[in-house]
Amino acid sequence: MSVSIENLTDKPLWLRLNSGASLHVLPGASSPGVNDSEVAGNAKLKRLTEENVIRVQLSEGEAPDAARGHATRSQRRRTHRRRS
Repeated sequence: MSVSIENLTDKPLWLRLNSGASLHVLPGASSPGVNDSEVAGNAKLKRLTEENVIRVQLSEGEAPDAARGHATRSQRRRTHRRRS
């Protein structure tokens, strides 16, 4: 699943993700989508969320089924077999 991190403060933030990569989020802006494994169990991000410094949410336009790799009914490819 892809999540975005929104900076709720008036100062830029540098956030360390689980992979060791850093994420720069400007004041009032949201990060591009990152894999949810990058934020799962991250104590600092949890603390910043509890202090209302950041908000972690599903990336915009992403449905939970699509995020898990499941095709929706309209996305499934229909196959037709010809009768011989």
